[in-house]
Amino acid sequence: MQVRILKKISLLSLLLLWLLQACSETTSSVEDDVNANLSSEATSFNPCDLTDPTSGAVFCKDETGTYVYYITVNGETVWINNNSSSSSITDTNSLYISSSSLDVIQSSSSIEKSCTSKEPSFTAEGISYYYNEQNLSYYYYDSLCTPIFLTAASSSSSEKSSSSTIISVSSSSNIISSASSSASTNGLSPTITYSESEVIVTNNNNCIEVTNGITKITCGGDYYFSGSRTEGQILVESADLNNVYLYLQGLILSNSTDAPLYVRNAEKVLLVLADNTVNTFTDGKERTVFYDGDTTKACIYAKDDLTIKGNGKLNVTGNFNNGIHTSNDLRFKDAPTIVVSAVNNAIKGKGSVEFGDETPWAGNIEVTSTAGDGIKSDEGEDTANGETYNLEKGFIWITGGTFKVTTAHDAIDAYNYIKIDNSPTITIKTGQGATGSTNSTYSYKGLKSDSLLIINGGTIDINAQDDCIHSSGDITIAGGTMTLASADDAIHSDKTLNINDGNISVSKSYEGFEAYIINLNGGTTSIVASDDGWNAAGGDGSGTATGGSTSFPSWGGGGGGFSSSTGTLNVKGGYHFVKAGGDGLDSNGDFNISGGTTIVVQTGGGGNGILDMGDGSGYKMTHTGGVVLGVGTAQMFVTPNSGTYISSTSLGASQNTMICIANSSGQVLAAFKAPLSAAAGIYMDNNISGHKFYVGGTFSGSLDANGFASTGTISGATQK
Repeated sequence: MQVRILKKISLLSLLLLWLLQACSETTSSVEDDVNANLSSEATSFNPCDLTDPTSGAVFCKDETGTYVYYITVNGETVWINNNSSSSSITDTNSLYISSSSLDVIQSSSSIEKSCTSKEPSFTAEGISYYYNEQNLSYYYYDSLCTPIFLTAASSSSSEKSSSSTIISVSSSSNIISSASSSASTNGLSPTITYSESEVIVTNNNNCIEVTNGITKITCGGDYYFSGSRTEGQILVESADLNNVYLYLQGLILSNSTDAPLYVRNAEKVLLVLADNTVNTFTDGKERTVFYDGDTTKACIYAKDDLTIKGNGKLNVTGNFNNGIHTSNDLRFKDAPTIVVSAVNNAIKGKGSVEFGDETPWAGNIEVTSTAGDGIKSDEGEDTANGETYNLEKGFIWITGGTFKVTTAHDAIDAYNYIKIDNSPTITIKTGQGATGSTNSTYSYKGLKSDSLLIINGGTIDINAQDDCIHSSGDITIAGGTMTLASADDAIHSDKTLNINDGNISVSKSYEGFEAYIINLNGGTTSIVASDDGWNAAGGDGSGTATGGSTSFPSWGGGGGGFSSSTGTLNVKGGYHFVKAGGDGLDSNGDFNISGGTTIVVQTGGGGNGILDMGDGSGYKMTHTGGVVLGVGTAQMFVTPNSGTYISSTSLGASQNTMICIANSSGQVLAAFKAPLSAAAGIYMDNNISGHKFYVGGTFSGSLDANGFASTGTISGATQK
């Protein structure tokens, strides 16, 4: 294979200069310092002959010798505001300087330059440049009024910039940014073009080695990839502290014996998908290449942090094992489209997986796993009992976007926690879906966490062969719209389930809500279950539960379990409908009702009832507020130990007849169209004086989707 190194002159892209802060005093000694330190090297005429030593920007002049624009490593041109007649700043662009988590926003128009009274030769993005006639050199001042001298530009320099600050500029007409230190101060970023016969490297920065289709990157910087090759690889082995930026501009790369993209060592790698491009990686079913006795475990495999960003498309097919895998943190930014198919886990960030951050993510994810999980983070899973958990690892955070996850086993699985914010759209199918069998040693859960699961919003549709939403710790739902169908539990927590808000509709389940402690604090829920609608006890765990925290992310450890002989069910608010073949509402401990509206239809016999509670070992059912209307069989008919209620064990209501609660004046307080024959009924309210059950007759009013109304009139009914 022939490797051609092409050297050509191209425009550098925009890398903005440091924002200069105002100096507190103007001192006459500054000019003396400048004259004492200015370089005596004069420049010969060259269109682009001066380089900023801090940013690497190169300044260029027109045919008159006047500097009129500058260019940097990404090939962007910025025209200079020549302002030699005045020292005032006229540029009103806002400069954004971001370093780590600190964001400083200042307007260049408000900055007074007080390092010198000398008029600038020109200004560029709010920075004044001065000319020293004696030594024929240009300079500017930093925030401490120290002069920074421009140097002679080199067309072949391979020195790396030491700057790692992210600098960007926003104006009314464009947004131009540079997110990495450059690999060379001459501004000519390397480009790598693949073909079946060769790998063409343009502007080699002495950090690229090509051997038999393998492009090895040995230092940080910006690298641009395109082309197509069936046996190729990008191998990153960078020992310096600079980030490696891999810009994909329409790259198709496959490898039958190794990972087509392998990050073996780097501070951080960012995979940038160029706009309007499709990039594809495919690996083979075998591994014959070994690294220190080991092989790559995914099509895109990184042993260090990996960020995937940009607005292009990435297709990944993992035929050997995983699709995308990092041993540390995996982050998705911007609005890319990611399509991954893998025999095992489609996307795995062992340390963590983040879709966005405080800013909602806007990308699209479609993953398919034929024998594993969809999206996974499991750091801490192999931690020995008793060791401290790292709460900053083993999590999945979704802040927006669209997800379609189809898996053989679990869909979204995190060891420490899953957190869903804002309004993502998530569609999940695991295994054979809700029609599959639960008699298996495998896990087919939708959202699964070993410690904590928080849903604050979004549209979530889960069709699962196992639990739709599962945590071995706490679950808190504070918003969102969920449509759930499960062959097992719709929502299961080994500790505490808090439903504070949101809209949850369960079309199929074995048990609807199951947890050691269930708190129905608000929201709207509708459940269809073949066994218990709500079960405050559970049956998946073992050991003893202690409740658990509902905060984020401070809680104690993962794992868990609970005894099925205790539990607590608290109904404090919201609107809830339950249709259950087993017990309607079941607590193996206390049962407390203090608010909300709850409608229960209990459809089966066999020792089940509308309401059920502890086995007589001192447990109590109390009612201090809210409305409960339940109809069903007379078996295991439990009434409150305290509170106000009326009940009947001889309703004799046939299917589709009206069951009403009315006061002595005939006012209907609750009406329900029975979806089945009901032998018994119970009604709880704060004030039930004179209230009676009425069956049949003609109801005048509006029923909701569950056949319930809280107002209306009834005529021709039979009092029970």
